Amino acid sequence: MPWTQITRRSVAAALVGTLVGATLVGCGPVNAGSGYGSRFEQHMEALPGVVDATGGGQNTLPFSGSMSGRVEIAVDVDATTLRSITDEMGAWWVDNASASLDVTSMDAVVGPVSFPVLPSRVDNGTTLDLVALVRPLTEFTTIEVVDRGDGDPPGLAGEQAAGDPFDAVGVLAAARADDPRFDRGPVSATAGDVTVRTDAGIVDAETRAAYDSVVSVATVTAADVGPDRLDLTLADRDDGRVVAGLLSDEAATRDVTVTAGGVVRTVDGPLDRVEALLAAATSSVGVVAAELSASTLEVNTAGGTDALAAAAAMSAADIGAGIDVRSLPESGAASDGTYAAVGADSADLGDGVGLVTALVGVAGVEAASLVDGELSVSVPAASVDSLRAVFAAAAPHLEPGMPVTVQSGRADADFVAEPGELELPARTTDTDDDTALRTLVADAWNATAPLGR
Repeated sequence: MPWTQITRRSVAAALVGTLVGATLVGCGPVNAGSGYGSRFEQHMEALPGVVDATGGGQNTLPFSGSMSGRVEIAVDVDATTLRSITDEMGAWWVDNASASLDVTSMDAVVGPVSFPVLPSRVDNGTTLDLVALVRPLTEFTTIEVVDRGDGDPPGLAGEQAAGDPFDAVGVLAAARADDPRFDRGPVSATAGDVTVRTDAGIVDAETRAAYDSVVSVATVTAADVGPDRLDLTLADRDDGRVVAGLLSDEAATRDVTVTAGGVVRTVDGPLDRVEALLAAATSSVGVVAAELSASTLEVNTAGGTDALAAAAAMSAADIGAGIDVRSLPESGAASDGTYAAVGADSADLGDGVGLVTALVGVAGVEAASLVDGELSVSVPAASVDSLRAVFAAAAPHLEPGMPVTVQSGRADADFVAEPGELELPARTTDTDDDTALRTLVADAWNATAPLGR
């Protein structure tokens, strides 16, 4: 091929490449989110008074993405410079948002105060007026201006390393009290690990009285309190029941939760019957953790042996029906004996204890659980003989219609216990191991006939 022909083709290819490249550049960067994020950082960091800028980008599709912006501003900037930086952030949003780039949010930080920036100079001006009112509050480690996006006045959320959060709410509310644009916004304050929330900067008397009633009888290590919630963590497990009782009337108007020594109480009604069940469990074995409400109780123990013992003790308490009770080993805990779990209505707990106790006594059974009427048994080295022993042990406790799952390694076989022959045809999703186990289970069941013929 002549040299001139090669040259002409090369020139043509180069020209096409140049045109394509120019077209792509016109569409913006291929990685739009991160590309625009980098541009935002470079643009903002060049401005006087800007300490640092971050443009967090997500690249959803080629030439399409999203980003959020955050700018840290020098703590000592004057109001004019602060407004100029904020104007530039809003203008960048307006100039660059498009079908290819979704700007999800922008925030600025000046000293301890953080605030949202919008693509509107008027809205940002209003926000800056509130920022100016709270910048002098140096006793706070952070103050956040909270824009709820619903047209209501912005709120304030402050944090202090220590102190009285009720007093801190008052300080924040007082700072903006003389400006009617802001005096109805919500205010919250955190001091240490205690947070107090208000609708409009005023702590209602009921919230303060409820909190004071708790600290008069127990040591509070953490709390989140307000007109819609009372969430308290106590130092001593033994104080949990008393404090839950003190707050029983509060449950009619707000969410009430008391955590003490790993026991979490949701106070949503009378807890007496559930407390009786928990007392029975804790008097029998070491309860690692528990969660309870007026109609539910879950008890966690160190292992399967304790879980069964706790379930047996709770069934002996005989408190009647209507409580959903579960007893099982703590997640991730070293198993004390075979894994075992029981869960049922409080009136039926004893039946589950009997069935699971019988199964964990069978050689080769690694785990057994009966929760919400569904039986699960794990037999790692399943054979016809080992499975016959399982079904023979279960027979006195089985009920027609009970769902059963047998596991062995990665294989499983599920069926519904009914009298008569059991047929377990292969499923379209079965592996070879599943098929083999289903054959073993059917053969063992039919040889044992645990529910008769």
